[in-house]
Amino acid sequence: MKKPETKLQNKIISLLDNLIKTYHAPIIYECRVNRGFGYKKGSPDLWLSVNGQHIEIELKVDDNERTSLQIKWETRCKQRKTEYWLIYSYSEFIEKLKTKIEFPL
Repeated sequence: MKKPETKLQNKIISLLDNLIKTYHAPIIYECRVNRGFGYKKGSPDLWLSVNGQHIEIELKVDDNERTSLQIKWETRCKQRKTEYWLIYSYSEFIEKLKTKIEFPL
């Protein structure tokens, strides 16, 4: 059975793919999965480039707590002026994304 964060990530990826294919949205994204491309323990689940702006995204569902390494990653992002989103739901992701790009829903 998939973890709740994986289900949320898959839903977000489906949205991003649709925006890219249908509307030619200026988005690049990459998922970080355990032992996969760009993976480091504590690193956010997803990164986006929207209109050239880099965003690191940590996904959490329900009451899941971040680890100390995930909190450290957020601190590093903020020190380097990299945008960091802590997302708990699909609707929250859409609202954040709408601040970066216009798209129909």
